[in-house]
Amino acid sequence: MAGAKTLADGRIALWALTAKPVNMSAPKLTEITAGKKISCHIMKSDYALGADSDTEITEQEMCKTGEGKAPGPTSYAGNITVFRYLDDAGKPVAEDDFVWDLIRKKGTTIWLVEREGPIESKEPAAGDIVSVYEVVLGTPTKPSDRFAGYIKRTAKLNVMDAAEDVAIVA
Repeated sequence: MAGAKTLADGRIALWALTAKPVNMSAPKLTEITAGKKISCHIMKSDYALGADSDTEITEQEMCKTGEGKAPGPTSYAGNITVFRYLDDAGKPVAEDDFVWDLIRKKGTTIWLVEREGPIESKEPAAGDIVSVYEVVLGTPTKPSDRFAGYIKRTAKLNVMDAAEDVAIVA
């Protein structure tokens, strides 16, 4: 029996960690739950995180004609747009605006853990398949049309290391 295709809507969860997992290829459940779940604080329409492309290697044996190409190292890319949570005086509401505090400073390193498949609200569990990304944050930018929608900021995710499709361990 073939499995059913799964809609992505509401089925991608994202956690931010301020401490590097001991082994990104086998993240521990306790390492993930020590972080903060941020899925409900970022905009989904421009969220991107994952493999971007491969660098090409153009080294060909001398006996062959033409320019041979082979895939080289994989590069990764991403960005997130964070909603701001402000009171009527324009001051941050700490319990809701915590994601802004995570991404606001250029050069900050965080680890993002992404899970696809189960509904977003499901707690992580041992055996869940996730991807872990070590990212250095770029300078947050304001949207081009600041008078449409919510107050928000977009941060470029400079991916330094990645372990995709790995299982959470107990």
